[in-house]
Amino acid sequence: MTTTTFVTCNEITSTKPEEPILITNGTTSITANGVYRFASDYTGTLTISAPTVEIMGPEDGSTVNDVYIVDNGLQDLYLKDVSISNNGDDSTIRFDALGSNTLHLLGTNTIYEEGNYPGLSIPRPKNTACINAGGNLSVVGNGSLSITSKFLNFGAIIGSDYEGTCGNILLGQGITVDIIQENNGPGAGIGSGGGESSSCGDISIGSNSNITVKRYTTPGGTVDNDNPGVAIGAGQISARPQVNVNMPPKCGNIIIYSNANVTAYGQKGAGIGCGAGASSCGNIVIYSDAKVDAKSQSVTGSAAIGSGTGGYDSLVSSIRYQSTCGDIKIYSYSSGNVKAVAASIDAQAIGKGNTSSNYSAYSIVGNVLLLDTAMQKTGGIADYSELSLGETTVTEYEIITDTIETTETTGTITETVTTQYDTWTETTEHISTTVYEDGEYERIAKLNKPLIIHTGTKANEHLRVYIENMRLSALGIEDTKIDPLEAAVSALGVIDKAIEYALNNATKVGAYSSRLGHTNETLVVSKESMTASESTIRDADMAKEMVSFTKNSILTQASQAILAQANQNLSNVLSLLQ
Repeated sequence: MTTTTFVTCNEITSTKPEEPILITNGTTSITANGVYRFASDYTGTLTISAPTVEIMGPEDGSTVNDVYIVDNGLQDLYLKDVSISNNGDDSTIRFDALGSNTLHLLGTNTIYEEGNYPGLSIPRPKNTACINAGGNLSVVGNGSLSITSKFLNFGAIIGSDYEGTCGNILLGQGITVDIIQENNGPGAGIGSGGGESSSCGDISIGSNSNITVKRYTTPGGTVDNDNPGVAIGAGQISARPQVNVNMPPKCGNIIIYSNANVTAYGQKGAGIGCGAGASSCGNIVIYSDAKVDAKSQSVTGSAAIGSGTGGYDSLVSSIRYQSTCGDIKIYSYSSGNVKAVAASIDAQAIGKGNTSSNYSAYSIVGNVLLLDTAMQKTGGIADYSELSLGETTVTEYEIITDTIETTETTGTITETVTTQYDTWTETTEHISTTVYEDGEYERIAKLNKPLIIHTGTKANEHLRVYIENMRLSALGIEDTKIDPLEAAVSALGVIDKAIEYALNNATKVGAYSSRLGHTNETLVVSKESMTASESTIRDADMAKEMVSFTKNSILTQASQAILAQANQNLSNVLSLLQ
C-alpha cells in the first residue's frame, strides 16, 4: 500500500464598510485612533490621547452644545461637518502646549460662542482662546471653519490665551477660515491674546487660502472706537499702574504667500500687525499676487497694516506705551492687490499707527518697502488628507488535506481518497488615509488606485498595495529652513512629523513585503504538494497497466497451452489407429 498526502490552502476574503464610532453622553475620552461621530445630544469635555482622530458632526447635521475638546497626546485632529455652540469659559479646542499639532478641516465646520451673561444681552470677558494653538498649530485641508464670538475676547480666537503663549500658527494651502468678532477685546483674531507677556510665534497664510477676520461691535456690524485688538497679529494691553507695559503681547513675523486671499478688519487696532495699545509684532511680508484687504476702522485707530496708536494712557497720563512693528515688505505693490485703509487721519494706511506729534514716538515701525518687484512664492502646507471609515476585512483560510492510499492486490488496484477541510478566520480592521498632493493646484488622488498583486488561484486572492506620497511637499519639509537658529527650532516639530510619517510608511511597506514572502512560501508548498499528487496518480496508472498486461499475458499463455493440449490429444488418437 502506498500513501500520499498533499496540502493546499485557499484564502477567501470578504469586506464590509465600517461605521463611525458614536460619541455618546458620558464619553469623556478617546484613546484609540479612528473615525468618531458626535451624538446629537452630546455635551461635555472630551479628552483625546490618541494621535490621529477624525470627529464628524451628528448624522442629522445638528449642532452640539457645550462641547470642549482637549488634546492630551493628539497630533492630527480631523473635523468634518462639525457644528459646536458654546457659552462656557473654556477653549472649544485646546491643543497641547508642548506639541506640534495639525487641525484638518473637512467639509463645513462652525463654532459659535454666545458670550453673554445668562439672561442678559451683556457680553462677558473670556480669557481663553477659542482655539488654543498650543505648541505649534497647522490648520490644513480643503474644508472650511467659521467662528463667531460674542465674548469680550481677552484671549485670541485662534492663538494664545490672555497672558498665555503659543507657537507658530500656519494656515495651509486651500483652507477657508472666517472669523467674526463681536464685542472684541484686546485679544487678536489670529495671533496672541491680550495681557502681559502674551505671545505667539510666526503667523503664515498659505497660497490659495481664504482667510477673513472681521472685528465689529453689535448691533449691525458697527464700529467701537475703543476696542483695541488686532485682526491678525499681536494683542495689546492698555497701561495701568499695575501693568508692566514693557512686557507687551507679541507675535513673530507675519507672512502672506502668493495667491492667498486675506481680509483683515481691525477696529482701533490694526488689520494686520499690532493692537492699539502696548503691542509688538515682527516683520510683515506680502508676496506677489496675494490679495489683501486690510482696515483699521476706528477714527482713533491704528494703521491698516503696521503698528498701533501707542501713546498716553487715558487714565494715567504719566504712563506711556509703545506699539512696535518690524519691517513691512509688499511685493508687486502697484498691482493694486493690496488694499489698506485707515479711518484715523493721524494713521498711515501702511506703516505708523499714529503720526501726530504727541503720539508718533510711541507708534514705531521699521522700514516700509512698497516694491514693484515681483516675487512669487508658494507657501503653506498642502495637506488634503482624510481618514476613511475604512473596512473590516474577514479572511478565511481553508486548508485542504488530501490523502491517497493505493492498495495493489492480484488483478485489482484500490484507491481511497480522504479529504479533510480545516478553516480559521482572521478579521482585520483597516483605517486608511487618503492623501492628495497639490501640484499645479490639481488634486490628484494617490491612494485610490492601489497596486494589485494577484497571489493565488482564485479570483479574489490578491493584495492591494498602497504606496504613500513621499515627496518633500508631502513630508511637509519642502520649505523648511534651519537658518537662523529660530527657524531651526521651529523646524524641529515639522521634521519630527516628517520622520514619523516616513517610518509609518516604511513599516507599511515592510508589512507588504512580509505578506508577499508568506504568500510565496505557501505557493511553493502548494506546488510541491501538487507535484507529489501528480506523481502518485501517475504511479497508480502504471500499476493498473501492469495488471492489465499480466492478465493478457496469462490469457495468451493459457490459450497456447489449450491449443497444444488439443494437438497432443489428436496425435494420441492417430497413434491408436495405427
